[in-house]
Amino acid sequence: MMKKVRHYTSVSLPVRAPSQPPEPSPHLVELCERGNKAFVEGHYEEAVHCYRQAAEQGSAYAQVDYGRMLERGLGVEKDEVAAVAWYRSAAELGSAFGQVDLGRVNEKGIG
Repeated sequence: MMKKVRHYTSVSLPVRAPSQPPEPSPHLVELCERGNKAFVEGHYEEAVHCYRQAAEQGSAYAQVDYGRMLERGLGVEKDEVAAVAWYRSAAELGSAFGQVDLGRVNEKGIG
């Protein structure tokens, strides 16, 4: 009878404290809200316009939403590589949604 031997290893990984993206300005909040309203109403091109403006001005929330529009080709030509770049930018700003989407597309082999 063979004896089962278990091996355990301990690996120390750096742990970063969870961070939140910086508070967006009222202007960026308004752009995102307009984008969300347009999206819900099916006006994808308008949503893309709002999300892109806010994303380019540093809104992590808009960067994720704009990336999702690019990834799916909603209101804009599908561009998965650009979507990954926006997810990465949002993740680097501390967006949990950006981090999740970045992991999801990496798992799918995109990026």
